[in-house]
Amino acid sequence: MKSLAILSTVGGAGRTTVLAHMATAFSRLQRPVVAIDLDPQNALGVHLGISPGHTDGWALRFLAGEPIGNAALWADGVHVLPFGRVDGATCLHLLEKLSHDSTWLLRQLGNLAVDQRTLALLDAPPLPSPFALQALEAANVVAALIKPDALTLRLIDQFDALHADIPAAPLIFNCNDPASELGSAVYDIVRDRFAARCVPEVIHTDSAVAEALAADASLFDYAPHSQAAHDMHGLSRWLLARIDAATEVPV
Repeated sequence: MKSLAILSTVGGAGRTTVLAHMATAFSRLQRPVVAIDLDPQNALGVHLGISPGHTDGWALRFLAGEPIGNAALWADGVHVLPFGRVDGATCLHLLEKLSHDSTWLLRQLGNLAVDQRTLALLDAPPLPSPFALQALEAANVVAALIKPDALTLRLIDQFDALHADIPAAPLIFNCNDPASELGSAVYDIVRDRFAARCVPEVIHTDSAVAEALAADASLFDYAPHSQAAHDMHGLSRWLLARIDAATEVPV
């Protein structure tokens, strides 16, 4: 099994939204997918159609001594492992256990009872979260998500430093708005600075993404001819080629 981690250095870049769409797109390309939520916000499942009221997840299963796969749900053609709803003390306890075991997630992926063609998609909080570091250790391919906005412009030096651990990670532009003068300027600055790493498939701003989520529907069903659906399909094919060409991560 090979895995993809989509990471970011700041919140609000749309990482969970993009990863959920990648999971659905890969599934519709006939690739088995398991999407794993490593973010205590526990939002990935909602993007894939799981009820916001669902509280179970892999975190409590793991702390109870169970395999994390016991928390898997089937949604929109994808096996989903929600983080689950936990309180602050439980989350700190989990972080403490994982902080001394950098290959924990890699071993957990190896123990999942899935077909070898399965793709594991890892959604983690922004770097340098311990959950994000676990994803870095486990992923065959790591991609970094960036939103061309004012925050990215102000933090571009920190962005460069935080990504020192993943110098070859391709950069995915999300919520690009050619009509925005500021957004276009930031987009050009980032492309000039990191030209060799920029993914050619750009995700444009499109209200269909939020509308599909509000309607509890897949973007590919709700607005199959939208700009966002077109962009997500293109990105999924680009990433799939990278994943298939990647070597396995040794356990």
